[in-house]
Amino acid sequence: VPSRMNVPADGREVSIQLTKYAIAVKQLVRITPRLNTLAYLVAQGARPQGVWPVGPMQLFRDGNFVGTTPWNLAERAGFSLSFGRDELVSVAHQPVKQDAASVGLFDKQNQRHIAAVFTVTSAHQGPIDIEVIEATPVATSDEIKVQATFEPQPSATGWNSKRGIIAWERTLKPKETAKFSVDYVIEFPKVGSI
Repeated sequence: VPSRMNVPADGREVSIQLTKYAIAVKQLVRITPRLNTLAYLVAQGARPQGVWPVGPMQLFRDGNFVGTTPWNLAERAGFSLSFGRDELVSVAHQPVKQDAASVGLFDKQNQRHIAAVFTVTSAHQGPIDIEVIEATPVATSDEIKVQATFEPQPSATGWNSKRGIIAWERTLKPKETAKFSVDYVIEFPKVGSI
């Protein structure tokens, strides 16, 4: 502790600032449109040098408390902190197609077709970096076939080292709208379900 402190003996929790440390971060707006049409401001950074205690971390944005998150750098090379909703980014999820059918002349197969368009609009006065995340279908059997088409092509497949998670990263100009489309065709045996 940098200086002497008096701690009350009444059992209440006391926070003591040990030091201030500036860490370079990349700020972006993270969006998962299929789960939630809200956009969240995120700060990502590399793990700082030194020993860091594990515990709760309070997050403030523009001087306002936005929440608490666990701080544990022991298992990771970096960190990602969410600083709440970005109200200046609107997100829309429009399902384009969702149907099921039987296909094949001799070897009947079930087929499911799922297509959607995600629209992201920025009302910011300056450019912002966005990251749109999508969980794609993954075949866990040789009898199941997945054909995926994306427009535009994702920037990352296996996002955060997770199988079946893709991400688009791009910079939106002020008042710009971007569209991301997904189209999945899943074939599986007539007997069974997915």
